[in-house]
Amino acid sequence: MTRTSRRLLTLAASLAAVISATGIGLGGFGWHVLHASRSILSEQIEIVGLSGPVVITRDAQGTPRIVASSRPDLARALGFLHGQERFFEMDLMRHAGAGALSELVGRGAVLLDQRLRLHRFAQRARHLLGLQSPDDRALLDAYSAGVNAGLHALGHPPFEYSILRVRPRDWQPADSLLVVYAMYLDLQPSAPRAQQDRAMLRQALGPDMAAFLMPRATPLDAPIDGSVLPAPPMPETMALPLDHSQQAPLPVPEHGSNSFAVSGHLTATGSAMLANDMHLALSVPNIWYRAELVQTSAHPRHLVGVTLPGEPFVISGSNGAVTWALTDGYIETGEAIRLDPVPGASNAYQTPDGPRPITTSHEHLVVAHGASHDVPVEETIWGPVMGRDASGVSLVWRWSAHDDNAIQYDGFRGLEDARSVQEGLDAAHHAGLPQQNILLADAQGHIAWSIIGPVPDRYGVDDGLPHSWASGDHGWHGYLTPDQVPQIIDPPGGRLWTANGRMVGGDALRLLGDGGYADGLRASRIRDDLYA
Repeated sequence: MTRTSRRLLTLAASLAAVISATGIGLGGFGWHVLHASRSILSEQIEIVGLSGPVVITRDAQGTPRIVASSRPDLARALGFLHGQERFFEMDLMRHAGAGALSELVGRGAVLLDQRLRLHRFAQRARHLLGLQSPDDRALLDAYSAGVNAGLHALGHPPFEYSILRVRPRDWQPADSLLVVYAMYLDLQPSAPRAQQDRAMLRQALGPDMAAFLMPRATPLDAPIDGSVLPAPPMPETMALPLDHSQQAPLPVPEHGSNSFAVSGHLTATGSAMLANDMHLALSVPNIWYRAELVQTSAHPRHLVGVTLPGEPFVISGSNGAVTWALTDGYIETGEAIRLDPVPGASNAYQTPDGPRPITTSHEHLVVAHGASHDVPVEETIWGPVMGRDASGVSLVWRWSAHDDNAIQYDGFRGLEDARSVQEGLDAAHHAGLPQQNILLADAQGHIAWSIIGPVPDRYGVDDGLPHSWASGDHGWHGYLTPDQVPQIIDPPGGRLWTANGRMVGGDALRLLGDGGYADGLRASRIRDDLYA
């Protein structure tokens, strides 16, 4: 629901429906909406709040180059472009992050919104906005003002709003955080499905067959540290007969991203080289927005890469000295917790510190052209109650996306100013975003890998199964410190690669966990081609 992949395919039919309903001819309504909602490409525009002149030019492919004297002015101008060209996409993402898609598209999204509201991301976004540093808040404020200036400069709101019969509302700084939450929902499990599936397989087929069907490692893995983990053997027989009244789940093929880098001793220039191929669901327009940002003040910057509409930063790109690339890390960022009930108390659960009550909050779900809904959310100290397992025990989802360090922009500002891969790694370990593999390369020829985003400090949860946390034998000790997060700098082979699979073994793998790594087919082909 965060993508608009069928926008152009359904445009003709949707406009025909609107035209038929309103009685307005195609030459009037349709032409006016489509023509007036086009972005402005060549015109001098006055935008309130700029500290100096901003010049925007475009190359032959339409990629904008923004030149400004300050970083807030760059953010404001980028927001203007996003508001002109991508506002409906951004609107979908903030509504998806908030669990409020039905506010845009009507009752067809109510069931999805009810599930998403369990995370209460709209409330969390407002809370986390107050925790951002003054510099980051200034960029978010400038960006939001630019988005609204771009939207209001259109002759007509984007055509999708006419089709949906709703009006767009202005962008707010907290909406940028909702876009990050939408990416969490897109990139990571938002419910304990994998742990439930593994538990159901164990119950239906026995632990040996479950381990064979959902292996945590295979000989196909192609980690960059060269570690080899054996695959579980195929059992000769199943320990338990298959109960055909319960359908045992099977693994679902993944889609993913790729990146790779080579160090300077393999290149003609002595500088390292890096490539990034970020795969997400197909959409029209493409989710990424290419841009070049040039700051000409006493603290000059020259950034080239892809931005995410809704955010004022370059997500993957280069500052001339360092380049960085992201792919989904699939480390373990969520845990399924089985609640132990308290005898005689229907709304309480056990914790290591004694019984605690389950609290209930209420989310108000607004539905376009329909009745509003109240969504009750049951919460614990570990997270929201997400349902029950096969035995009827309540399950809680402990997810890093719910914590105060889930969104921190300082890391991206640090990447913008990094002059070496080590400075880039230092910045990455202070960023808050959906946990990703990050590859870095610099002009001096160095390359590096690590995880960007907070890494949970887990204990007693390595088997990937739901557990009770009441005894204190399972849980999280907060998050790893930056010096504890695994990283690899300048490997002897001078090559690094990622393809959403297992990257390391041993103690490093124990720290990162397994959140559903992809098999090693893509990674091994990239590795082999790099060494060819």
